[in-house]
Amino acid sequence: MKKYEKIILILYFGLIFLQLFDLPGKISFLNIGRFLLLLSYIVGGYWLFKNKDINNTFLLILSGIIIGVATYPIPSLIWVYKLDYYNYTPIPNLILLIVLIILYLKGKRYYKLILFRSLLFGILTVFLTYTPVSFKPYRELLYAFNNGRPSIQSNMLMFDYTSIYKDALENKNFDVAINFATKAKDAGKDWLFVYDYDANERKLDSSQLWKIDVCYSNMYKVFSGKAEELSDLNQFSQALPYYLKANEALKKMNKPSRSWRISHAFLKHRTGQCYLELGNYQNSDSLFIEAINDKVTLDDSLDVDLAFMYSNLAKSFSEQAGYEYSNLFFNQSNNILEEFTTDIKAQEKIVQNHIALIQNYFKTDSLFLVKKSLNRIYESIDNENKFYGNTKLLEGLFHYKEDRYTDALEDLNEALKAYKNSKKKQENNIAQVNYLKSKTYISLGQFKEAKKSIKFSLESAKKRRGKGIQKYAMYLITEAEINNFEGNYVSSELKFEEGIQIYKNELGEDNNNLVTPYSSLAQVKLSLGKFEEAKYYSDESMRLFKYFELFETPNSSGLINNFAYINYFFHNYKTSDSLYSKTVNIHKSFGKVTSANLAICLSGLGLLALENRQFKKADSLFKLSLQMHKDIYTEKHPQTAILLTNYGQLKIEMNKNEEAKLMLEKAILINDLFLDKSHDAYAEIYFTLGNLYLKEKNNSKSKFFFEKAKKIYIDKFGKDYYKLKYIY
Repeated sequence: MKKYEKIILILYFGLIFLQLFDLPGKISFLNIGRFLLLLSYIVGGYWLFKNKDINNTFLLILSGIIIGVATYPIPSLIWVYKLDYYNYTPIPNLILLIVLIILYLKGKRYYKLILFRSLLFGILTVFLTYTPVSFKPYRELLYAFNNGRPSIQSNMLMFDYTSIYKDALENKNFDVAINFATKAKDAGKDWLFVYDYDANERKLDSSQLWKIDVCYSNMYKVFSGKAEELSDLNQFSQALPYYLKANEALKKMNKPSRSWRISHAFLKHRTGQCYLELGNYQNSDSLFIEAINDKVTLDDSLDVDLAFMYSNLAKSFSEQAGYEYSNLFFNQSNNILEEFTTDIKAQEKIVQNHIALIQNYFKTDSLFLVKKSLNRIYESIDNENKFYGNTKLLEGLFHYKEDRYTDALEDLNEALKAYKNSKKKQENNIAQVNYLKSKTYISLGQFKEAKKSIKFSLESAKKRRGKGIQKYAMYLITEAEINNFEGNYVSSELKFEEGIQIYKNELGEDNNNLVTPYSSLAQVKLSLGKFEEAKYYSDESMRLFKYFELFETPNSSGLINNFAYINYFFHNYKTSDSLYSKTVNIHKSFGKVTSANLAICLSGLGLLALENRQFKKADSLFKLSLQMHKDIYTEKHPQTAILLTNYGQLKIEMNKNEEAKLMLEKAILINDLFLDKSHDAYAEIYFTLGNLYLKEKNNSKSKFFFEKAKKIYIDKFGKDYYKLKYIY
C-alpha cells in the first residue's frame, strides 16, 4: 500500500471516528475527506494499486473507480441521508470482489491488497446500506456516530420507541404502548425539524410528515385498541377520547391508501357506536352515515360488515323513537345478510336484528309483524340456541300484549329455564323475565305470585344498584302497582314516589319514563283522597305523553283510560268521554275488537252513560265489557268484580234489584279469591248493597252493609276519609 493511500485512509477513517464527538465543522471535514478519497481512487487508482506483478491496466483503473464510488456514500449513510441510488452503489464493488476472489483462488495472490480494500468497503457499504433500522445494534451505531445531530438521533429514538411500542401492543399493554407510540411520533417530528436561518430557529417541515406515517399508523392502532378494550368493559365515556385520538392519527397520514380509508370508515363506525352508547345520537348518526357512504364508495360489495353498519344505524333510530327508519335499516341489514347462508356470524346477526325489530314493533303495537319476526327466528334456532331464551321472553311479551296471559306465563317459564341452563351469567335476563311474569300475574289478579316474581327482580337490581338503578326504579314501580291492587295504598304511594325520584335523578325532570308511574300514582292519590295531588300527577302524565309524542296504540290506551277516569272523577264528563272514545277509535284503527284496555274503556263509558241516566246505553256498554272480561280472564278476576259492582249500581237505578244483588254477591265471591277482606273494594260493594236495601226500605240490612263499609274505610283511611260522608 502506497504511503499516500495510507495517509488518506487514516485521515478518512479518523474523520469518521470524530463523528462520535460533538465537534464543530466535523461534517464539513468528513465531506472534504470523502471527496479526496473518491478523487484519489478514481484518478490515481492505477498508481495506488499497481505493483510489479500486476499488468492488467484496465482492471487497476476499474478497481480504483469502483472502490472510490463505494467509499463515497459511507458518510451519508452514517448521517442517515440515504438517496435512492445509494441502494445500487455497493453492487459494482461486490462484483469486483467476486472477480478478485476468483483471481486470488487461481493463484494470483498479488491481487490480495485490492481484494482487501474491496472487502473492507464492501462490508461497510453493505452493512450501512442494507441493514434494516429495526436492527437495534445498527441504530445504536448510527445514534453514536451522530452525536451533536439531534434530528438524526431523534430518528433513531423513533425506531427504539416503536420497537418497545410493538412489544407492548402485542401483549395488549395499551397504556405502555400509547406512551411509546407517542414518544416515537414526537421523536419522528423532531427528526423532521430543520433550521430556519431567516427566523433563527428550528421549524417542523410539514411537507415531510409522510416520512413518519408509520408513527401515526401505530398511534391509530394503539388508540383504537385501547378504546375497544374500554368499550368491551362498557366504559364508553373513557373510550370515546381514545377513538377521537385514533381518528386524528389517521387524518394525519399523508394520502392514505385505499385500505387505510376503509379502516377509517370502520373507525368512524366504532366511534359512532361509542356515541350511541352515550346517547349522543347526532354524532353517532352522522358517523354511521359517513361510514356507510365511505364503505359503499370504496368497496361496492354488499358484505357482512356493511350489514352490521346498517344494523347499528337502525339501533340509533330505534332509541330515538324513529321506528319507521329503524325498521327500514334493520331490514336492509337482513337483506344483505340473507345472502350469506353459511356464515354463522351473519345468521346470528339476522336473529339479533329480528329481536330488535320485534322490540320496535312492540312500541307501535304492530303485533302481526312481531309474530312474523318470531316465526323467522324460530326457522333459525332451536331450544339449545343462545337466543332461545331471548326469543321466548319476547314471545311471552307478545302473548301478554295479546291478553293471552296463560300462554305468556308458559313462554316466560321456558325463557327462565333457558337462562338458568345457560353457561353465561344471565342474572339480568332472569330479572327481566321475573318482571314480565310479575306484570302477567298482576293482569291475572294473582298478586301473591306477582310479588314473588318482582322480589327477585328487585334483589337482582339492588346488587348492581349503580349500573341497574333505572331497572330498580322500574321494578319498584311494579311492586307499587301490586300494592295498589292489594289496597296497600300508603306503601304503594311511597314506592311510586321513590321510583319516580330515581327516574328524575337519572334522566332529568322531564322524561318519558315518568308518564306511566305519574298516571298510576294519580290513581293511588285518588284512593287516598288526595285529590289535588291526583289531578297534578294525572295532568303531568298527560303533558309528558303529548310532549314526547308517544304512540297512541291499543297498549298505550291504558294510559288514556286513566286520564279519562281522572276526568270522570272530577266531573269533567265531556273530556272523559272524549278520551274513552279515543281508546275505542285506536282499537278500531288497529283492527282490534277485544282487549283488556278496551274492556275497561267500555266500563268507563258505561259509568258516563249511568251518570247521564242513559241506562240502556250503559247496560249495553257494561254487558259488552263483561263479555270481554269472560273472553280474557274467564269470569273470575278483580277487574271483573269492579265491573260487576258498577253494573250493580246501574241495575239498582233501573230498579232491577235482584239482578243487582246477584252481581254484587258474585263480585264478593270473586274478590274472596284475590283480595284481603280489609280491601276497600269490599267497602264499595257493601256501600252499593246498602243503597240497594235503602231503596227497598230494608233499613236493618241497609245499616248492616253501610256499617261494614264504614268500618273498612275507617280502618284503612281514618275517620276523615271523604267517602264516609256519603254513607247514611
